[in-house]
Amino acid sequence: MRRLVCALTLIGLSCSFPDYRVREVDTPARVVAEPAPPCRDGVRGGDEVDIDCGPACAAGCATGKVCSADRECASGFCAQGLCAIPSCGDGAKNRTETDVDCGGSDGCTTCAVGRGCASVFDCGGGGCVAGRCQAPSCSDGIQNQAESDVDCGGKQACGPCLSKQRCVDAADCLNAQCAQGRCQSQGCGDSVKNGDETDVDCGGSCASCSAAATCQKGDDCGSAVCDLQSATCLAASCDDGVRNGDEPATDCGQSCPAKCPMTSACLVDADCTSGASCAEKRCVPKAATGGALPTTGWTATAAATFGKDTLPGNVLDGNGATHWTSGLGQAPGQWFQVDLQKTLPFFGIELNCTSNDDYARSVRVLLSDDGQTFKAATGTIAGISTLRIGFATARVARYIKLELEQDTGALWWRIDELRVFQ
Repeated sequence: MRRLVCALTLIGLSCSFPDYRVREVDTPARVVAEPAPPCRDGVRGGDEVDIDCGPACAAGCATGKVCSADRECASGFCAQGLCAIPSCGDGAKNRTETDVDCGGSDGCTTCAVGRGCASVFDCGGGGCVAGRCQAPSCSDGIQNQAESDVDCGGKQACGPCLSKQRCVDAADCLNAQCAQGRCQSQGCGDSVKNGDETDVDCGGSCASCSAAATCQKGDDCGSAVCDLQSATCLAASCDDGVRNGDEPATDCGQSCPAKCPMTSACLVDADCTSGASCAEKRCVPKAATGGALPTTGWTATAAATFGKDTLPGNVLDGNGATHWTSGLGQAPGQWFQVDLQKTLPFFGIELNCTSNDDYARSVRVLLSDDGQTFKAATGTIAGISTLRIGFATARVARYIKLELEQDTGALWWRIDELRVFQ
């Protein structure tokens, strides 16, 4: 009875009891180490040529790493199973060489007769015909083999030189007279005005006349300027509209009030306008500005194009959504060319490719003023998806050609945008 009364009493007093809960005990989380991604795991695996490098990775293998083909190396050159730096004595045709270890612009020796060439400068004295060096001859259009002028004179049984061509002695000349280093007609040294001379022993087929001498045309005068009203040769000046005196280009240079403009010919820095220096006999900017040249009016061509929606001009439109693609696997000799429409100075070229696989894997840059004769501006460059090619000093050209150096098999060549930097 007492128990019942007590229970009722507790209920009446609305007694409550603590809310007991089970406390959760924190336990350390289990950490599971994730494997490093391929090509960054410090182990040679999968299709890697050496540790974390090769065509299966974004990076070519560094010098000294294992390789089996040039395309596997960042330098673009594999020698005796190891990646190496190309040189003029490595027994392979690489960089700008036109044949194995000769020609090009990397300081290699000139090529012998029968070996590959791109211009006469690649050959040891003879001409370059159909891509092969020729032996020097009296009809190669080059002054060589001791000739006193192009294909004449000298000791090589070439024909005699004509009037006003260069000579060393009378034996070089058709008329057996050499004066002031030029072949002259007989009678040019007799102190009498005769023959076709415009003044005594000068003009016509004789040597050029000095200032104030009688003339009929500019070619009669040493200054190349003949005042037709007075029929007299004028002295060279900086405002005669003719390149003469010590001017590197018409009416400009260090001895003239006007200095030569950008891309003009020059001999020394003092020939060039303010802010320019003389590099490779051209006035060029002293320093890069970093700005991109406008592409308006420029045109582009390529060795191959996939279709009408991927034309070469797409790389110049400033639209990242368009691109050019070759439609062919990358192979040595494939090219892409841009015509700037006029000769311009520049310090860099940038190629963008948003496709992970189709950027140029190995490329070199060639430049030209006329679109016919190209000179290598770089050696072989390993490609990446955004490739910036810079030059320490400005380059001057109208045509920029990109040429592939590596065979990638099925991988196409694609460029989304191409920019040229001042």
